Amino acid sequence: MLLYLVATMVWPYPGAVLLVGLDRALLLVALVCLSIGLAETYRQSTGPLTARALALVALLPFSALCFAYAIARSVVLAETRGVTWRGTRYPLTLLRAQTGLEGTPVRRASPRSAR
Repeated sequence: MLLYLVATMVWPYPGAVLLVGLDRALLLVALVCLSIGLAETYRQSTGPLTARALALVALLPFSALCFAYAIARSVVLAETRGVTWRGTRYPLTLLRAQTGLEGTPVRRASPRSAR
C-alpha cells in the first residue's frame, strides 16, 4: 500500500524534475491528470474552484506523504504494542487467533449450545 501511494501520488513530482526525455513527459502527463482529477473532485464536492482549492491541489504530495507516515506508524504500533480499544490492550496474536488468521482454528459454539 505504501509503495503504491508513494509511486502514484508523490513520485511524479520529483520524477518530473529529475528525469529527462520520454519519462519526464509521461510524468508531466500524470501530474496534469492528478491535478485535474483532484481539482474536479473538489469542485464537485464543494462548489467552484477557489485559490484555497488550488493550494490543496498543490499540496497533494505532502498530504500523501503524511498519509503514508500515518499508515506506517499505525502498522508499527499495532505490531509492537497491540491494539488498545476501550481501555483494554489486545495483542495482535490474540486478535488473529480469534479470527483464524494465525493458523489456529476458530472455536465456535455449536448452534445447540447457543440456545
